[in-house]
Amino acid sequence: MNRHWKEFKDFGGVELNDTFVLSWGFQSDILTLNLLVSLWPESPHYEPPKEHEFTCYKEGKLIFHAVPSVEGFKPMEDVLPTEDPDGSVDYGSIDDLYEDGNGTWLIASDFGEFKFRSSGFDFTVAT
Repeated sequence: MNRHWKEFKDFGGVELNDTFVLSWGFQSDILTLNLLVSLWPESPHYEPPKEHEFTCYKEGKLIFHAVPSVEGFKPMEDVLPTEDPDGSVDYGSIDDLYEDGNGTWLIASDFGEFKFRSSGFDFTVAT
């Protein structure tokens, strides 16, 4: 049975579809996504948005552990980033994230879709 990202308590008050990927890497069985996280009032990390922001944004990390390999994974140097008017660079947003109930994850993003097995994840937001 698939578990959508919205079903995980770690993502309470987070909107992944409005979260931007700043960078990613896969090394020593750890898959890391560095993010600019879209936070909403339900999140304990939420603060009123800055004048130019749609909502509160803070840097964060999504780290998957014990990942033997990643199917469809693209190295960052193979993906063109987007440069925003303020000069910041990102690789788009996460369109979908779910786990199949047996430890296999799927992430669909602006820079591709990739699938992998993992023993679990840590999601942190900078305070």
